[in-house]
Amino acid sequence: MIYRIDSEDQLVYADGAFHRFAAGAGVPDLAEQWYGRSLWDSIGDDELRAVFVALVARARAGHTVHVSTRCDSPSLARSVAMEIAPASGGCVEFRCRLGRA
Repeated sequence: MIYRIDSEDQLVYADGAFHRFAAGAGVPDLAEQWYGRSLWDSIGDDELRAVFVALVARARAGHTVHVSTRCDSPSLARSVAMEIAPASGGCVEFRCRLGRA
């Protein structure tokens, strides 16, 4: 799944896989709820937010960052392989592949 934030860290794009994932999680309008809002508002943990702020800054500096982590739901253990990459106009693109943990 792919989503993109603009130069002000606001969600500006989510692909079809993102929409299907959100629908499967019971939140079919998730992207629409977040378009134009800061990505940082969606991360409640201060330490995790600080890590992602640093990763996005690294991407904006021209580097592609790779992160593998857990992405569990209440009923399913999942892993996610995430690529955070620079995109045009100061945007940053997140490419995520979900798997079973």
